Amino acid sequence: MSSSRSPRMPADLGLPALGVLMQLQAYVFMVYALVGVVSTLPAIAYLGGTGLLFGFACVVAGVVRGFLHARAGRAAVTRSPTLPDAVKRYGVASIVTAVVFVLTLVVVNPSGDLPLLPLIAIIVLTLYWPVTVWLLVRRNNVQQAFRAAESFELALVPRDRGIEGIGVIMTVFGGISFILLLFIGVIAIDELPRETEVAYLLLALLGTLILRAGYHMFAGLKAVRGTTPTAFDSSMTIYLGLAVLSVVAYVVILFTTPATQNGLAFIIAIVLGVGLLMVWPTILRRYAAESRRTLSEDDATPIGVAPDRGLTALGYLLITLGTITLAFWVLGLLAISPLGPLGGKAMGAVPGTDANMWMTPISTGLLLWAGISLVQMNAHYQIATVAYAVVSAGFSIYSMTLYSDLFRMMGSGQGWMGLVPWMSTIVTLALPLFAAFLVFRKLPAGEHPSAAG
Repeated sequence: MSSSRSPRMPADLGLPALGVLMQLQAYVFMVYALVGVVSTLPAIAYLGGTGLLFGFACVVAGVVRGFLHARAGRAAVTRSPTLPDAVKRYGVASIVTAVVFVLTLVVVNPSGDLPLLPLIAIIVLTLYWPVTVWLLVRRNNVQQAFRAAESFELALVPRDRGIEGIGVIMTVFGGISFILLLFIGVIAIDELPRETEVAYLLLALLGTLILRAGYHMFAGLKAVRGTTPTAFDSSMTIYLGLAVLSVVAYVVILFTTPATQNGLAFIIAIVLGVGLLMVWPTILRRYAAESRRTLSEDDATPIGVAPDRGLTALGYLLITLGTITLAFWVLGLLAISPLGPLGGKAMGAVPGTDANMWMTPISTGLLLWAGISLVQMNAHYQIATVAYAVVSAGFSIYSMTLYSDLFRMMGSGQGWMGLVPWMSTIVTLALPLFAAFLVFRKLPAGEHPSAAG
């Protein structure tokens, strides 16, 4: 990445936005890791001896990696000069985790007949994000900003306290979630059995989630348009309350569903559901509280305009989603290659498989170009965003025809079976549209980011 700094770059280069995204990934990973530990304890115990030792090592390595990931995210949120070292520790932990997982696969397969694909998958999924974060943090701009802050030449806390960037991320997450949940709601009303207790409880849960997502989007748009730390803190307190309400509805369903009455199943459902529902609201609430503490308690006027209008945060989000998509595309390509379980015979066997293999790298490449351009706030960020939005939206619409062909072939084109592919299409269509909206949104009267500090 280029080291030249755009005049629209915020003082902290949008690092808090990267930090909250890192924390989100870290805590979601730790939730799944905890669920994995609970659900695989019997299997780990069954291995015995060396297998038990390596199984325990996998658990420890995963937890340590998640903890250091969260610590690195925390360093980015607080604009700490220890960020490069925190990322380095996270990277080392990721390498150790990959090695431990690979050795465990070797140990539990004493025959030596170990497929290559699982080994590659472990390496890719364990290391793609630490490498991405390392590249983002080791940019010359970041190093120069920290050196300037140490010599008191630059105050790293920008005028808007990073709130506008967080609002951009909230707008994207909240808007897409709101659309998806409304889509699920339409299907649920049509598919759920009538006049049953479970159906009413599921609809109640869905209602709380729709309310929560709608407020999430509203609070994000409010932050994007300009707010005070006090008002933002109040909004995040309300959002946290709505999250708690959704958790209550979820737990009620668990207590009334026979399938979750089994002890182990109930524990897994509680950890997974409550953890995933509360991670993001908790991160946002903490950020809002800390932003408020940086100003006086009687603050009542809008804070300064972010010079980037929060768009560096959008860039970090696009890079995050782009690297995830690219990693899974590589694994998908390997799965249908001669290295995969079908020995290269899967390509073209299912309608849309070959088309998605070439559409994904093109749209992901444009996604990463837009993300990098926004993070740098260079002269191409609007062109890159338009290119990504047009191509990705076009591919998404084309994918709808592919999925229709797929479901006609399988004898079903509606109901619960169609949720997953259609939800994926909705996300890939909505994301570029939200990105374009945020990049080209009309500014309130009197706001000129190029003149903002």
